[in-house]
Amino acid sequence: MIGKILFLPFWIISKIVCMLWGSIKLVIALFFGVFRLFFSHLFGAIIGAITGFLLGRKHIGIKIFNHHHHKKPHKKSNA
Repeated sequence: MIGKILFLPFWIISKIVCMLWGSIKLVIALFFGVFRLFFSHLFGAIIGAITGFLLGRKHIGIKIFNHHHHKKPHKKSNA
């Protein structure tokens, strides 16, 4: 019983530190997510515009980070 009472402040401090570390990790993950989105769109647009210019097209969209979103091809209608 006395051991549990003596351990209580350390348990509370460890929970607070874990909560603060989780908050810091969340902020870092959000920051890098926004940076990755910005980087992908900006440089994808620049590279796509240069590639499209070299190939004689107006613009080609290129995604640098595309491992999470896969677009399914459209089905052609038999009309």
